[in-house]
Amino acid sequence: MNKDLSFEDAEKLINVKIRQSENLQQKLRALFCVLVFVPIFLFVLLPIVIIYKIYSLITKKKKSTKKTQITDQVPEIELLDKKETQNRKFDVVIYGATGFTGTLAAKYFAENYSLANVKWAIAGRSTQKLAALKENLVSLNQDLKNLEILVAESQDVEQLRKIVNDTKVVISLAGPFAKYGSILVQLCALYGTHYADITGEVSWVRQMIAKYDDKAVRSGAKIINCSGADCIPWDILTMKMVEQAKKNFPQEEIKIVQHVDFMNGGVSGGTFTTLQYSLTNPIKTSSLGYDPLQKAIGEDKKIEKKHTSSFPFIGYEKKIRKFVGKFFNAQVNSAIIKRSNILLNYSDKLVYKESLVYNNLFDLIINQAFALLMGSMIMCKPLWDLLYPLVLPQTGQGPTDEQMNMGYMKLQSYVYNGKGQTLSKGQFLITKDPGYIETAKMVCETGIALLELKDKKNIQGGFFTPASGLGQQILDRLINKQMFIKVE
Repeated sequence: MNKDLSFEDAEKLINVKIRQSENLQQKLRALFCVLVFVPIFLFVLLPIVIIYKIYSLITKKKKSTKKTQITDQVPEIELLDKKETQNRKFDVVIYGATGFTGTLAAKYFAENYSLANVKWAIAGRSTQKLAALKENLVSLNQDLKNLEILVAESQDVEQLRKIVNDTKVVISLAGPFAKYGSILVQLCALYGTHYADITGEVSWVRQMIAKYDDKAVRSGAKIINCSGADCIPWDILTMKMVEQAKKNFPQEEIKIVQHVDFMNGGVSGGTFTTLQYSLTNPIKTSSLGYDPLQKAIGEDKKIEKKHTSSFPFIGYEKKIRKFVGKFFNAQVNSAIIKRSNILLNYSDKLVYKESLVYNNLFDLIINQAFALLMGSMIMCKPLWDLLYPLVLPQTGQGPTDEQMNMGYMKLQSYVYNGKGQTLSKGQFLITKDPGYIETAKMVCETGIALLELKDKKNIQGGFFTPASGLGQQILDRLINKQMFIKVE
């Protein structure tokens, strides 16, 4: 359906989907939120949360004082018998292939990359689940009968070492990454294995930079976190708009980047699990003494640039004449663009603005009600334990194919100087669910882009963002796979 679309075709398709979202079912959901959910929140959920918080304070049993961070327990791993890149068996290994997004990534590889051209394998913790996935992939592509299955527990250093030391690129989709991902990242940094993931856990990314950036520089491993809908569209569009702004107005200083997000997509059980884990298991402050996002590649040196953010809770965007609110992932995008600015030098003082468009009043009501529900559940563990199995998708579950095909993303974005003058503007379009089916595409293409680096000399290792690590290379690959960008 989406093959060979032009930018204009993609924009028309997204606009049709926006109009289709304004239906009777949406109005009934909004009415339910007002008449049923809001009273339940005010008179049941909110009192429970308050009582739970008071009880926690009185008994001094806050979770934050009890938890020992898994990432703090990661052992310092010794380098043993490192294979040269050209002697490694696999080009790409997809780790976490049996989860919801991992399965989509494996299917994307099955449909786009033959074993004859790219030697890839699937990996995870369960032999049974991997075997079932392989059977499904073979039904899509008979050439995958020889696809290899690699089994490794996320905390088993030796099992993971064997995988990392025998591949050129690891694509990781096994979250929560703060719980399952740290040993894998350390091994990739140690063994010179390029790495991409789909995390949105910025505190964990900060910790990985602080701990392993120097190792990655020494080994030549290029580590690129946040290579899915967290945060490629915003990161790459910002990069291109800044480039254009400097061409349009070479004497003007860039001060503000603004993204206005039109979006529709589902949420998987794994996403909710990661969110709950991240908020209830805070990661300790970096030992560097400064924000690791400001760390120079390969040096214990802070790059001085000021970065501030602005996210409206509810507001009105005059440019598009729509109500807007806070996008729950805006802080993640802001952090990654902060690091891109550090590495690509957009501005010495950058203000990052982002908001989510509410297509209508009903959309606003539904989103705010859902935010209240999630906030209540996350702040009160008994509520989470009670309601999570009843109202949210479970780990491994997610939106249907039909729901993902109805998804979309349109970023309408601007770069300004300090006086509010527009220096450049741009759009980034995705015509399906950005968080899952298109995230699988983005991280897979990031992995292939990293694989293409193998023939280049003097590769700069370290922790990069998609924009600073791959830039135009990943953008070209995504455009070729029916994502769309316009900058002027």
